[in-house]
Amino acid sequence: MQVRTTALFILILLATTVAQTNIGGTISSDSTLTLAGSPYTITTNLTVNNGVTLTVEANVVVKFNTNTRLYVLGSIVATSATFTSSAATPAKGDWGNIQIGNYYNGSSARISVKNVVSSIKTRC
Repeated sequence: MQVRTTALFILILLATTVAQTNIGGTISSDSTLTLAGSPYTITTNLTVNNGVTLTVEANVVVKFNTNTRLYVLGSIVATSATFTSSAATPAKGDWGNIQIGNYYNGSSARISVKNVVSSIKTRC
């Protein structure tokens, strides 16, 4: 009986393990990061192309690997989302940044941020 109980507990534990979605590269069409796919880990730099909107649903967690960045050349809409390091113990400087707009050609981007804890810097 104890063996069956232990096996059942392990199966339940495996079934409730949090999923993780790895992302990187270029987003070239409107996309949404959903709560069902959270947390998302940016494994390589991620670019949101001009004219494209990235929507991040409420309570989604977006984690960045070391030195990775999010470049938003289009639009980003994020309400009550968390952007943080993927490190086991997050610390300042663990990941790159979120760049809004293209610093090199003067293009602009749109961002909608609510409930932000820290600051956001833009380069337009």
